[in-house]
Amino acid sequence: MTENSDIIQCGVDDCAGGSGTTDSPPTPVLSPFLQTQRRLRQRDISGQTRLEPFSFDERDTLQRVAYERRLEELRHVEERQRLSVTSFRANAVRRYKPLVLRQSTRPLTVPRNPFSRHDDV
Repeated sequence: MTENSDIIQCGVDDCAGGSGTTDSPPTPVLSPFLQTQRRLRQRDISGQTRLEPFSFDERDTLQRVAYERRLEELRHVEERQRLSVTSFRANAVRRYKPLVLRQSTRPLTVPRNPFSRHDDV
């Protein structure tokens, strides 16, 4: 026998350096089973691993439709907010005391040209 088969077939007490007498049968050799293989089988059963051709046009169309739907929803929300906030009501016309203009008692000023050299004082 090879060294590997001796190690695999040895009992728990033999490998651990026990008393040399084993009451348990040798450990059976099991092939490694990965969880990924189990998941793959489950997906095959549920039909998730079927490969379908990928289309960029279809993906872009779906993204565009979703984007337009979001824009339309935002427009509706903004419209509702605008209507609720901007309910306009006119204010009443204010009435003030009438303005009385009186005649001035001060004499009128004489217009002067600022660039003239004449001192008409």
